Amino acid sequence: MSSRSTVKFFPVALGLGLLTLQAPAATPALSAMPAPEYNRDIRPIFSDNCFLCHGPDKNTRKAKLRLDIRDEAVRLKAIVPGDAEASSLIKRVFSNDPEEVMPPVESHKHLAPTQRDTLKRWIAAGAAYQPHWAYIAPVRPNVPAVRHRRAVANPIDAFIVSQLEAHGLEPSREADRQTLLRRLNLDLIGLPPAPSELSAFAANGNPDAYHQEVERLLQSPHYGERMAVPWLDTARFTDTVGYHGDQNQRIFPYRDYVIDAFNHNKRFDLFTTEQLAGDLLPNPTIEQRIATGFNRLNMVTREGGAQPKEYLAKYAADRVRTVAITWLGSTMGCAECHDHKFDPFTSRDFYAMSAFFADIKQWGVYQDYKYTPNPDLKGWSNDHPFPPELAVESEPLKRRDAQLRRQISELFLSSDRRSSTNGEAAKAARRDWEQSTRTFLASSPDGWRPLAPNFPNCPSQSGQPPPISSTDSPT
Repeated sequence: MSSRSTVKFFPVALGLGLLTLQAPAATPALSAMPAPEYNRDIRPIFSDNCFLCHGPDKNTRKAKLRLDIRDEAVRLKAIVPGDAEASSLIKRVFSNDPEEVMPPVESHKHLAPTQRDTLKRWIAAGAAYQPHWAYIAPVRPNVPAVRHRRAVANPIDAFIVSQLEAHGLEPSREADRQTLLRRLNLDLIGLPPAPSELSAFAANGNPDAYHQEVERLLQSPHYGERMAVPWLDTARFTDTVGYHGDQNQRIFPYRDYVIDAFNHNKRFDLFTTEQLAGDLLPNPTIEQRIATGFNRLNMVTREGGAQPKEYLAKYAADRVRTVAITWLGSTMGCAECHDHKFDPFTSRDFYAMSAFFADIKQWGVYQDYKYTPNPDLKGWSNDHPFPPELAVESEPLKRRDAQLRRQISELFLSSDRRSSTNGEAAKAARRDWEQSTRTFLASSPDGWRPLAPNFPNCPSQSGQPPPISSTDSPT
C-alpha cells in the first residue's frame, strides 16, 4: 500500500498502444550476455529438474548431494564457482551418455540447450545463490538510458522502452486522450469514465491534466473498492462459510475495513498488525478488532458427523497457508505433511506458525450434536451465526438510515404544507392515515403482512385454486 505519490498505475501501459515490429536484432554471443540471476534463471531449472533428488527432502535425496545449498554443492565439486568445465554438474547435464546424463533418462525430464547454457554461464560468473525472492530487500535499480527519450515520462517508462529497444521494437505513439482516461479509470477505480469526464479531459489543455485526473480518481471511494479486490481474494474473503450447507456469515465489516484502509492510505505495517493481532493491541479500537476478522475467514462447518478436532486442524492449516502466501510470498502448504521439497520450510515450521494462532476462539463444529456435544452452542441451528461475533455499527447502513430519515422528514413537511392549504379535509385524511398505520403496526409490528390468496374466478374463495380443465393452459 504505497503512498499516494507512488500510486500503483502504469503510465507506460496507459501511454503505449500496439508495438511496431522491426527485424529482430542479432543474438549476442554467450560471453557478452549478462550473468544469469539465481532466482530468476537458475532456481526454476533446479526446482523442475534437480531438487527432487538433490534438494531439501532427505527421503528422496541421492548421492548425498544438495543443490539447494551452495556450500554443499561446492563441497562435492558439483559446482566449482568460476570454472564451469570443472563442475560435475556441467559435465553431467552436457553428457551424451545415458548412464551419466542429468536429469536421468528415466526421469523423463530434459534440459533445453538454452537451459544448459544458462547453467554454464551462471557457474562461470561465480554461481551466486540468492535467498527466496520474498526475503530479499528491494534495491532501487539504475534507470537505463534509452534512445527514445520522448517516450519516457517517468522512470518506469525507461525500463519498458529499454526492453523494446533491446528487441528492436519501436514504442508506438501515445494513445488519444479518451483512451488514456479510460485506461486510467479502469486501473484505479475499475469503472469507465463518464462522457462528461471524457469531454472535460479532452478539453483540458493544462500540461498537468493527466496527473489531475490521477488525483481526482484517488479521492474516489471506488479507488478503495478497486484496490481491495486482490487483497480480499488473497485473504479468501467470502460471506458464506464454504463447507456443507455453506451458510451465510456476517463478515462484511472486514471487507469495509480493507476498503477504508486503501481509501485512507493506511500504512502497510499497521494494516498488517491490525489484521493479525489487532485485538491484542493496548486498548484496541473497534476498527482494529474488526480487522482481526482476517483470522476467521477460513471455511467452517456445522455438518452432522464432522469431528471437531479434525476440523480445528483444518482451520489451523488453512490459516498458516494463507498467512504464508499473503505476507511471506511463499507456499507453506507442502510442509503440512513433510519438509518442503523446494522452499526452506520444515514441518516443524508449519506447526510452529499454527501454534501462534492457537488461542483464536473457534469451534471445530458449530453445532451441538449428541455424538459430538458442544455445550457452548447448545440449541444452535442453521439459523444461528458463527460465533464469537462483535456487534458493530455499519457506516453504509448509518448513511442509509440518515437518508431515509431525511426522506421521512421531507414527507411530513410536504404533508403539513398540503394540510395548511387544503384545510380540514386534508387534516382529516391525515388523521385517518395515522390511525390506519397504528392499527397495521399493532397487528404486524415487523411491518410485514402476508397476503391472503385471492382467486377472482373461484366463487368459494376458499384459498384453493380452481381446478384446471382439459381446455385450460397450465400457464
